[in-house]
Amino acid sequence: MYKISLAVLVALAISPTAHAQRLISIAEQQYPAGVLPHMDAIVLVALTITADGRPEGATVSESSGFPPFDQSALATVATARFAPAVDKDGKSVASRAVFPVRYGAESFTVDRKCRGLNNEMKEFVRFNPRLRPDATKSVVDIKKYLVDGQFRGEVSPGSTVKSRTERLAMIWELIVEQCADEPQTLIGTVIERVVKTNGY
Repeated sequence: MYKISLAVLVALAISPTAHAQRLISIAEQQYPAGVLPHMDAIVLVALTITADGRPEGATVSESSGFPPFDQSALATVATARFAPAVDKDGKSVASRAVFPVRYGAESFTVDRKCRGLNNEMKEFVRFNPRLRPDATKSVVDIKKYLVDGQFRGEVSPGSTVKSRTERLAMIWELIVEQCADEPQTLIGTVIERVVKTNGY
């Protein structure tokens, strides 16, 4: 089923000598209604944690690209309770924190089924009609996976940056096409097949 993970990414105490706060509890949040299933989204939420351990002034510091996930993340963080930060004298103090709230699979993007990628691209276009669908986190992850040299051994020795960039665009289009045709196949399997067949 869908899981939501929440953990401290950055904790900046207002007092420079304070010890960071600790999450005590948070309500379980459901996958947002009205959004296609099997999507993977991460929202970064910035907030102040008061001296009595309550969240205050939460805002989205980095959007998932999908407003329903952003709103759900804010609602989730609002239910949190903390052991507040303390100063050198052991007195509770207010502090700032940034939390990533993740919806969907816990595994790396390429270890997920194509249906998640397909749905993310459809929904990204719906919620962000002026942006390209390749701006989604999963798409960026997949392209980085390719660029970082997972298949570097198959790159032609004499290839130029331009030719490799053009090749990446072609490989990406084939991955998208095959994922659309095979929603139950793992994304990584499709990537490996496309790269093996077409080289990269």
